[in-house]
Amino acid sequence: MLKADGERRMTLVMRWCDSSVSPQLLAQFFVRHVGPDYVSHEEIQSGRAHPDGTWSTKLASVVGDEFSAALFPQSVQLPHQTRAFAGYDDSELVCVGLIRFEFIESGPYAVIEDLVVHSAKRSAKYGTQALAWVEGSISEFGIATLFCETAIGNPMAQKFFRRRGFRPVSVVLLKRLLPSR
Repeated sequence: MLKADGERRMTLVMRWCDSSVSPQLLAQFFVRHVGPDYVSHEEIQSGRAHPDGTWSTKLASVVGDEFSAALFPQSVQLPHQTRAFAGYDDSELVCVGLIRFEFIESGPYAVIEDLVVHSAKRSAKYGTQALAWVEGSISEFGIATLFCETAIGNPMAQKFFRRRGFRPVSVVLLKRLLPSR
C-alpha cells in the first residue's frame, strides 16, 4: 500500500494459525530469522539448542513440531495450550510466534514463547504491532498477565519488551553436572 507521497505504508495483518498454514513454512521462517543471541533456557530445555548455546541440527524439525502442535485449536480453555500466530504485510510473512496459555486456579496467564520478526525488517515496527495484537487477542480470553523471556545475550529484545511495559521478575541459571554428549 502506498501513502499519498508515494512511500510504502506498512499494513500488518495478524492471525492465529490454523491448518491452512504450513507449520514447516513457519519453522523455516523461524530458523532463517533467529540468531545465536536468541538462545535462552527454553531453547535448551526444548531441544532447540545445546547447553553451550549453539543451535541443534534438529532445530527446524523441533520448531516444526511445535508449530504443528500449536495450529489453531477449537478451544483455548484447556489447562495448558499453545497457539501459533503469524503476521503478514500484504502476502509476505514478516513475523511468527507461539503463545502458551495457562488456565490455572491461581489465575490465568500467557507466555510469549516466541516472537520472531523478519531480520531485515526489525526497525519497521512489526514487532510493536504484533505485540499489541497479542495483548489484545489474549485479553479476550480473560488473560490479565503476560510473561516473556529473552536470552541474556539479547539486549535488543530486552529493551524492546521493557519499553512496552515488561519488567524483569527472575534470572534463570544453568549448571552442567555431566559432560555434554
